[in-house]
Amino acid sequence: MILLLMSQPHLPLQEGLPDLLLKGLAVLAAPLTAWAGYRLVYPVSLQRRQRHLVQMMLRDLAAIADNPDALARRRVWQARLYHRALRLVRLSERLAGARDRALAQSLAILTLAHAAMRCHALLAAPDTPDPTRRAAGLARRRLARIARDAGRAGPSLDRLAQRLDGAEAQAIRQAARGLRHVAPAA
Repeated sequence: MILLLMSQPHLPLQEGLPDLLLKGLAVLAAPLTAWAGYRLVYPVSLQRRQRHLVQMMLRDLAAIADNPDALARRRVWQARLYHRALRLVRLSERLAGARDRALAQSLAILTLAHAAMRCHALLAAPDTPDPTRRAAGLARRRLARIARDAGRAGPSLDRLAQRLDGAEAQAIRQAARGLRHVAPAA
């Protein structure tokens, strides 16, 4: 490749030896400059990749909560979140002491996504009582803003859990408790 870059399209060569050496130096310096910029300006570390995956999962969670058609695309959202959760856990296995935190964050975000889907289902059901519908709408809106303000979603999820009973209430309470794993990374 260097030979192709250094070759001239016409013969005889009209440039002198200093010009050819300068072009040769430029050809060799370009990859080294790019490598140094990549290492110094945008260092890719495992911690940075881990933070990026958590941020992507939080954006997906907000998109699920904000999208009125989320129930129709439930399998797509679940597959995307599960894939990212698995990548996060696998990536964290290479970091010392990060595996437990990655597991907790992944499970918390997955649980919150299920809570957002449950809020959509409650809003779509015609037999949902009005107080429960209002609580589900508030929880859904707060989950849509989780990246900016994760602390406000917890009380609204707790209020929704008070209006539900059985396994549904327990799942919503578990999602609210999971916010403590998500809030520092948000």
